[in-house]
Amino acid sequence: MKIALGSTSIDKANILKEILGEFFKDLEFQTYDVSSGITDQPLDEETTITGAINRAQTIRERNIKSDLFVGLEGGLSLIHNNYFLVCVVALINKKGDLFLGISSKLRLPKEVSEKIKKGERFGNVVREYQHKNKNDSVLYKFTECLINRKKLFSEAISNACAEYRNSSYF
Repeated sequence: MKIALGSTSIDKANILKEILGEFFKDLEFQTYDVSSGITDQPLDEETTITGAINRAQTIRERNIKSDLFVGLEGGLSLIHNNYFLVCVVALINKKGDLFLGISSKLRLPKEVSEKIKKGERFGNVVREYQHKNKNDSVLYKFTECLINRKKLFSEAISNACAEYRNSSYF
């Protein structure tokens, strides 16, 4: 099965390969540099979803020979005055059918959330927060999940694959 990923991120590609390998055999991957068509820091779930779909749709529209076109997007969602990290995966098959996977949401530390509300960048703020708390092993590990997003992207990919493999029900 040929997979076209709408991102050149090595981290995203590695997560995708690992999780798709649990669902499909004989995978061939190709990455493509495409725009999400959204802001660099999506601050709501709908924008994050749109970004993932745009990435998958853009590579599909390039007439690339592939069985599955994939877009991955990470973003934030404001819930009860606190930001949460959410990851979204859009799978589009050759026919153009969309299969969407959305992760659970992981609450950001209050300090990080407050700085984002003031316009600061998530990536910078969470890394500063992690560095400041490097001696707290539990907090350090938690912030590492926010930085690498592997857990949430893995969950979103699995959700999209489950929908794809059971498409007659959706």
